[in-house]
Amino acid sequence: MTRQTMEQKVQDILDASAIKYNGTKGNVVEFEAKSLSDDGVTYDVEIIITEDNSMVGGCQCPALQWSKADPKTCKHIGSAIAMMKRDGIRMEYKAFSNDDEVVGKIKIESDDD
Repeated sequence: MTRQTMEQKVQDILDASAIKYNGTKGNVVEFEAKSLSDDGVTYDVEIIITEDNSMVGGCQCPALQWSKADPKTCKHIGSAIAMMKRDGIRMEYKAFSNDDEVVGKIKIESDDD
């Protein structure tokens, strides 16, 4: 039996619709990924868009702690980034003032000024 590549694992998650976009808050894009091997298990996945437009991922899955990649990654983070590319979810850093709240793709300005 051959081991799957990371690309194959990512594609399996996308094909199974096992990842869901939950929204964007500022420069943090949030997802929920379902485990393909453990029924009922889900992982919160965050993609942080940095000022240089690179993306740093975080995931609750145990595989992330064993990742040898630098920065650490997992198939859920890879799936989230692939979904961002596929679905046109914003991948560029945006500067926001501290008085603004961002929900999804809608910017709501504060009335506190």
